[in-house]
Amino acid sequence: MTESHLPKPFPSSTKDFQQLYYAVDNMITALVVDRYGIITYANESFCKIAQYNVEELIGTNYERLFSTYHDQLFFTNIRKAVQQDYIWQGEICSEAKDNSLFWLEASVSPIFNEYGRLIYYVAVFTDVMEQRNIAAVTKQANHDSLTGLPSRKSLQARIENEMEYSTRNGQAFAVFDMDINRFKSINDGLGHTIGDQFLIEVSERLMSIDPIGNSFYRQGADEFAFILTDLSQLDTMALKIMDQFKKPFVIDGHKFYSSVSIGIAKYPAHATDAESLMNNADVAMLLAKERKGNNYFVFNASLEAHEMKDITLETKLYDALRLEQLALHYQPKIDIATGKLIGMEALLRWHDEELGFIPPDRFIPFAEETGLIIPIGEWVLQRACLDVKGWNDLFDLNLRVAVNFSPIQLALPNIIEMIQNVLHSTNVDPSFVEIEITEMSMVDFNDQLMEKLAIIREMGITISIDDFGTGYSSLSYLKNLPVDTLKIDRAFIMEIGTSETNTNLVGAIIHLAHAMNLSVVAEGVEREEEWAYLKSCGCEQAQGYYFSRPLSPDLFFQYVLTQP
Repeated sequence: MTESHLPKPFPSSTKDFQQLYYAVDNMITALVVDRYGIITYANESFCKIAQYNVEELIGTNYERLFSTYHDQLFFTNIRKAVQQDYIWQGEICSEAKDNSLFWLEASVSPIFNEYGRLIYYVAVFTDVMEQRNIAAVTKQANHDSLTGLPSRKSLQARIENEMEYSTRNGQAFAVFDMDINRFKSINDGLGHTIGDQFLIEVSERLMSIDPIGNSFYRQGADEFAFILTDLSQLDTMALKIMDQFKKPFVIDGHKFYSSVSIGIAKYPAHATDAESLMNNADVAMLLAKERKGNNYFVFNASLEAHEMKDITLETKLYDALRLEQLALHYQPKIDIATGKLIGMEALLRWHDEELGFIPPDRFIPFAEETGLIIPIGEWVLQRACLDVKGWNDLFDLNLRVAVNFSPIQLALPNIIEMIQNVLHSTNVDPSFVEIEITEMSMVDFNDQLMEKLAIIREMGITISIDDFGTGYSSLSYLKNLPVDTLKIDRAFIMEIGTSETNTNLVGAIIHLAHAMNLSVVAEGVEREEEWAYLKSCGCEQAQGYYFSRPLSPDLFFQYVLTQP
């Protein structure tokens, strides 16, 4: 079909043809959508079923009519079929203006212009509502299509019902707001299919401990909820939920761990309306999340002030980036064999006039959550490259600066281009730059990200794994990563000398790294005993307070001047 066959505007070739068109139009239910999903035509029959005037539909996105019941994959499959010049046929559920659902038998056809480009989707419908089980439709509308759990809409209705019951009978209840930790890393790193299977298994584990069979809900993405009507079981139930995350998840050959952060608010002790109750449970959940890993927290009034402080902190972080109030400090890296300065690690610092010094583990999570980590990370790399080039040029040195990268940065589609642009704009030698990646994020390293690391390494940049020994990666996985260096976490270094077993463990890590042709950096060295043992094991580099604390650029400049 060509563009001249569009139903509206109607071609005025002959009067008979126009009469034929209007006769057919009155016999069918039809909708025309352009290739951007915008409704360009809806006939009277469709408007009557959907309870809209034609003016209310024209120019709006078709998803307003169909997205309540069906997920995005459903519509993607329709588009794919039609784009290949097939006629898609099947049943589709729509939502009328009064929010009621109705079923239609649909036949969706393509319209191409003279250049073979798809420009419209034409859908012809037959009403099959009477053939459907209305109860089943209602259940689907109120349940999550992936996990089968009741949806957020059902949760809100349940809370309202429990509040009415509590008012009549005086029985308190609690809402558990649950957030699955590391879901984004799993979903982005291992793929959405595994991410979906992971959520299904999480739901199955939760349902296995549901005392009455209908108390868990999926609010969306990685957020779940639970209603508890027996407050004497509050702590017991929280522990049972966390226990479901103690064993690993094994999906399609991938083995990984996760955890859950739970916030709990009680009615009527913590709120007297549904919205406030859910908000307070969410506030408690965020505090549990700050504690990392499996944790739960029960709301109390002081948390409201805590949440307001967090909002203030987030706003100030935006301003700090915009007003260039962030700064880098540098901790020297020492060649253990010679005792000479060979590089430094760039560490982000933030001092606010009102709040004072704010530690990185306080504001970095906000940066990652809000997306600010992306511009902040680019600024850090730019500033570090300028500083290391300046010092190397001035002192005729070959110092290498290490910059931390988060999984969020590595997942960016344009991360390679960003790094190349920074190298070009600063004119720094890539061999003077090192990128550190935390081992805790190993689940993020799918084939695509590993390919990015290989490209970065080919530029001449050194790649290192930070905090080795604290993450989830296996040795077999590690040996295949395109990396140059391991950094042993301070938690291991501080155990040197405390027992023969702990000391030998550090030596074993060093020998293991050397067996894989990797150099080793020990971080957090604070005692001469630690330095001496690391030297005896052949550890190449070290950093820590034994040598120097992190220094501002001015103080680092003075530090370089004191080096032999």
